Amino acid sequence: MDGLVRVFTGEGRGKTSAAMGLALLAVGAGGRVYIARFLGPWEEDEWKGLARLDGDVMFRQFGRRGVAFEEPREDDFREAREALEEIRRVIRSEAYSVVILDDANRAACYGLFSVGDLLALIEEKPQRVELVIAGCCADPRIIRRADVVTTLQELRGNS
Repeated sequence: MDGLVRVFTGEGRGKTSAAMGLALLAVGAGGRVYIARFLGPWEEDEWKGLARLDGDVMFRQFGRRGVAFEEPREDDFREAREALEEIRRVIRSEAYSVVILDDANRAACYGLFSVGDLLALIEEKPQRVELVIAGCCADPRIIRRADVVTTLQELRGNS
């Protein structure tokens, strides 16, 4: 990977899938991937797929089920702060070639941490580490700072 900052945002489906595609590319190229998931647990099949890459992919779940649909509690804010500190250590360690923050845009939008916190992670990122920030409602400041921005929109749905 090339150390870029990538953002996957928009109201369409596929932001997480796009990030997971980059994870597969990184592992295929011999890299290691750290994935932090915010605002609720993964679906069972997603987790089973990631578990097959054990050793090359570190997966961390931050946030409780339902936090995206109700008012955040104090423990939600505390866990988000702790998550950011862990992510900061991971990025600085350069042990992973790709760090994915899934639903981090939405977590910032909900106020679990600030856009400034995400911008600080971007600025602290070593050149060799690729950072992926996924989730709807990406702040314009994040979009301006990213190297690559992909907006997903649904043109036709099955709902």
